[in-house]
Amino acid sequence: MGLSSALAALAASFAWLLVCRALQAFGTSAAYPSGLAIFREQTRSGNPPAQALGAITIASLVSAALGPVLGGFLVALAGWPAIFWINLPVVALGLILAARWLPADPLPAHAAGPSAGRETLPTTLHALDLHGIVMFAALLGGLLGFLLSLARHPIWLLLPVAAVAAALLLLAAIQSERGNATKAAPE
Repeated sequence: MGLSSALAALAASFAWLLVCRALQAFGTSAAYPSGLAIFREQTRSGNPPAQALGAITIASLVSAALGPVLGGFLVALAGWPAIFWINLPVVALGLILAARWLPADPLPAHAAGPSAGRETLPTTLHALDLHGIVMFAALLGGLLGFLLSLARHPIWLLLPVAAVAAALLLLAAIQSERGNATKAAPE
């Protein structure tokens, strides 16, 4: 987030600014699920406490309310790059607070040797559910592409693409739930 903000502020063209914003989108899209994962890991029940979810929700709503006002003020005061430069101290503060208050990840029981605690690339890729990510992206891309094309010439081919992606995503979710129910059932 910090690096992409600095690069966006220094962008020499609109195309580079778009690339930097896309990098920011990838970085910020991981923030909410990462926060929930940290909360879930730190609670015995595996569910984040209601106070933590409330704090995340309030922070999100406050930033959504103050962001446009602060952004307009910064643009009027120092120009458009200021809306990206302001992220650098926020990111630095976040890193300092995270290093100070977040607990270290525990090492897995099977970890030993110089690569202790590191997952292999295949294990990580399997845990990411790449099929689900691709299906979800196809669903959203198909729907958004179709809806955006309605103003001039609708691209009707995108509707079946979105429908197939939705069906595959639903089927995968049902199979996953059945597998989880089977694992949880007493023997």
